[in-house]
Amino acid sequence: MKKKTLKFLLTLASVAAMSANYAVDVIYPGCPIPPQECVCDVLPDIYNYGVMFGTVGCETKKIIFSGLIQTDYQFIVVDDRVPDIADPSEVNNFLMRRVRFGVEADLGNNWRGVIVTDFAGKETQNVYTSNGDRRSFSTGGINNSPVLANPANGPLTMTTDNKHGIFGLYKAYIEYYCAGNFFRAGYKKVNFVREENVEDYDLKTIERSIATEFFNGTNASSSSNVTSGGPLDFGERHVGLFVDGMYKNFGYGAALVNGYIGAKACSDPWDNELGIYGNLYYVNEFNCMDVEIGVNGGFQPKGNGDALQFNAFSLWGLKRGSIWAVNPYITVNWNGWSLLAEIIGAKVQHGAVDGITDAKPIGLNVIPTYMWNDCFELVFRASYLDTDYRGVRISNVVPCAPDTFDLATINVGEGNFDAIPCGDLYNKANAWYVGFNYYMMNRAVKFSAGYEFIRFKDRHSGAYQNLIYKGILVFPLSTDGFTTPKVSSVTGQQFQNNKTYNHIFRARLQLVF
Repeated sequence: MKKKTLKFLLTLASVAAMSANYAVDVIYPGCPIPPQECVCDVLPDIYNYGVMFGTVGCETKKIIFSGLIQTDYQFIVVDDRVPDIADPSEVNNFLMRRVRFGVEADLGNNWRGVIVTDFAGKETQNVYTSNGDRRSFSTGGINNSPVLANPANGPLTMTTDNKHGIFGLYKAYIEYYCAGNFFRAGYKKVNFVREENVEDYDLKTIERSIATEFFNGTNASSSSNVTSGGPLDFGERHVGLFVDGMYKNFGYGAALVNGYIGAKACSDPWDNELGIYGNLYYVNEFNCMDVEIGVNGGFQPKGNGDALQFNAFSLWGLKRGSIWAVNPYITVNWNGWSLLAEIIGAKVQHGAVDGITDAKPIGLNVIPTYMWNDCFELVFRASYLDTDYRGVRISNVVPCAPDTFDLATINVGEGNFDAIPCGDLYNKANAWYVGFNYYMMNRAVKFSAGYEFIRFKDRHSGAYQNLIYKGILVFPLSTDGFTTPKVSSVTGQQFQNNKTYNHIFRARLQLVF
């Protein structure tokens, strides 16, 4: 009996050895002797899990999949307060705001890789006809609309508005953790503007504020990035090196990144200087109140793409300007209440609309919220923006909103001498948002709805803000154009009331997995 039992055990051992060799040859080509725990991770019990897959590297310990789906509805009305001027067409549509899929690979020994794609991301082309009518189409993503061909109301020009840089890529980086610090190399957000660094799925409001979009949004007014006015392109996502850490109650971070938003492969001669960012914050709990106080900052040597200098040959030529920016903030959470308050300021060399004067824009966000119960949350936000005569277009800071064209830039284009406006510039804006969030399925599902009123004022009142020919600003007007009433080129009336009101209603259904 003992001999039969011993023979049976030897047989089982032989079968097990053959199975192990098969796993090495099939699952791990190029891995001569994989660690035993690696075999167990990649070959789970199919009767328990029902799924089996392998990874290229035998070092991979764990793979995590994640996703985000946001389906929105928006209704936007732009009310131009100038008498006898037609308002832009309203916006009334559903859209897929974000459709993301992420993969996180844990290799062990504190190494990790993260890739998050966005299938709703797109490169939007703002298309303007000679009478100021705007159209849009997309070169990628699921938010496509058809391209207009030979429109009856005038020739077209196109300008690029792409905040992602690479179609479909939201972030991607390699991470190593050591001694309480996270070292990352890749494509991700820098720490600038506290509202910007709230994850998209965790935003209290449906969209970020006008102040956040101005400092971190992309300049959609020109693909050549030569026109005066518009957002600063300062924060948001860059390619570079990042470090974040924590020591007791103090957190810190730093980044050395490209001088431009996005992840294009090669820099241009005018944006090949690297930028630096840093942040410091303190967190603590006082009598059941969680408090975070911090400051973000950064410097871009060639951050301003709108500076143009008059040279000895009496021609306007491109000269990049530097940007310094700082962002102190505070967050408080107590007994269902939360508050985010922050100030955003910058010094932009040659940043005013004339391309000569420095601009010192400033923004403000105040976002209080209250959790009524475990599911229902009330949200309010007040925002303020003063561009200090740099100017901003409505579409620069309000996603999908149409621009006004009463006093717009003339973009002559390549061999096209028709006037093609690029949208009016406004010096100041303030906004008020009120809405709610309703959480379901342990916050995996969220329904949000809100109304926002935005007032743009101090419109640049020159007959045209500037003239662009083949990407070069031929003549800019002075910053006085923001405050001096001028005669409308459309009606012949003066613009005594240089205001525009935006009424925005949005709703969103979100699912996170």
